[in-house]
Amino acid sequence: LLAANVYYLLDASGWLQSDALASGEWQYASQLPDAFAQLPNTPDWQDVRAQIPGPPTSGQPPLQIFVSTTPAELIELVGEPQYAKLPGTTISSVTNTDGLVFWDGSAATYYYLVAGRWFTAAQLEGPWTYATRALPADLAGISPDLPPDSPLAAVLPSVPGTPEAREAALQAQIPHLATVNRKTATATVSYDGAPQFAPIDGTALSYAVNSASDVIRVGDSYYLVRNGVWFVAAAPGGPWTVAATVPEAIYAIPPTSPLYNVTYVRVYQADDDSVVSGYTDGYLGQYVSDGVVTWGTGYYYPPYITVGATPMYYPRPYTYGCDAFYNPLTGRFHRAGYGYGPNGGIDAGVDAASGTMGRGVAVQGPNQSAAAVQAYNPRTATYAAGVARADPYAAWDRAVVYGPDAAARVGTVSDARGTAARVQTSGGGDAVVASDGDRSAAAVRGPGGNWYAGSDGNLYARGDDGWQRADAARAAPGMPAPDRPVESRPVPQGQYVPSTYRPDAATSQGLDQAYGARQREAEMAQRYGGWHQRDFAGVGGGRYGGGRR
Repeated sequence: LLAANVYYLLDASGWLQSDALASGEWQYASQLPDAFAQLPNTPDWQDVRAQIPGPPTSGQPPLQIFVSTTPAELIELVGEPQYAKLPGTTISSVTNTDGLVFWDGSAATYYYLVAGRWFTAAQLEGPWTYATRALPADLAGISPDLPPDSPLAAVLPSVPGTPEAREAALQAQIPHLATVNRKTATATVSYDGAPQFAPIDGTALSYAVNSASDVIRVGDSYYLVRNGVWFVAAAPGGPWTVAATVPEAIYAIPPTSPLYNVTYVRVYQADDDSVVSGYTDGYLGQYVSDGVVTWGTGYYYPPYITVGATPMYYPRPYTYGCDAFYNPLTGRFHRAGYGYGPNGGIDAGVDAASGTMGRGVAVQGPNQSAAAVQAYNPRTATYAAGVARADPYAAWDRAVVYGPDAAARVGTVSDARGTAARVQTSGGGDAVVASDGDRSAAAVRGPGGNWYAGSDGNLYARGDDGWQRADAARAAPGMPAPDRPVESRPVPQGQYVPSTYRPDAATSQGLDQAYGARQREAEMAQRYGGWHQRDFAGVGGGRYGGGRR
């Protein structure tokens, strides 16, 4: 906030002030100006008004504030750089930073990985230059057999030519599809005043600059992408209907445009009743460049801002400033942050009654959202954690609980087709249930079994000669196996034995996919499990740490 030519900044520790909006030591404000009492009493200013006059800051030393008017990343170290040599290489990892920073001793050069891109500099202060295409041999030739807890294991998907990089790039280009009802799907668009359109360079198109929605004018028509679905209207305010086709001119939008991500949303099929719409990861801000998956295009898109009693701020897609890092377990980039705001927040604390320590983080964007929580009780030695994510077509969550004697984890996923859930225990138990609203099916596996639920509602086991239906061992002796699939139903718990019944081709294909996914999940968990746990461990530290450092 600016008052009487003085800048005021609200930090978690209190209000700071400076005569200039620049990097340096900002002093804690001993008193706030009277003009702060005139801030609008609206939801937009609720969080700020709640911090007036703010916590006491008397006697606190100045706080170092970094200000950048262009996209930038902050590499924060605790003291002087500390190094850990990686065996068999000239590379050392910098251990006292949350960033992925490495030192090449043979070339006396630093390498920094952020947003899926490598940068290099002779010193940590920079200047940094793009280096993904020219990595040193010990980085470019990383062994795929690295132990999971090696610092380099986490960067394999970002090293061109590695199997992990090729797999990540392939995954980013797989379409996510959804069927949309043309008669019932609707959309609305709001503008800050009358609609304003600006040209898209290199095209004959224009886009709405004073709206949070992706609206494109093509001739006399207007196109909108909402949650991975195309809509069309004859006027910028609608009414909007599901689009059965999209002009090819839209797919010529260049990456210099803030609407470049919509070129990754397509209509795959349409009839009179429905449209099959789909997107690849570019719509979510993940792009394949130089053989690796990156976050953002690398271009800076100025936001839309209006000043006044209630300023309007429409952010555009961004690349830097959020410490984006790729998580190979999820195939998604994660973005870290400290603080609060309209698009995310973070919190941490200790429950005095139970001794439980906990923290959480949440972030929302135009096309996806995520949240994560952790808790640990030292008195009972019990740890719990959970994550939840949502994208345009689906939502899912996972949770885990570890105790001294046992552990369990549960996960669910929901989309237009229904909901599925899975529970696993450290004793070897495994259960899966699925429902589409009209039908449901379940599968239970004990420590000695390995069963899969088929799309026909039956339970199957995979053997050397293919898939066989599992029948309950407690069935009456001599009872013949049915000659057709049974209706979808919950499968009773107990012991099961294979029968002679074989699934049809469609069910077999689904079972093969489920088997492959489970094998890949086990492989990925073994390969990256240590890195994943280390990256989000310990209350108050790591990428999602909740305290000042």
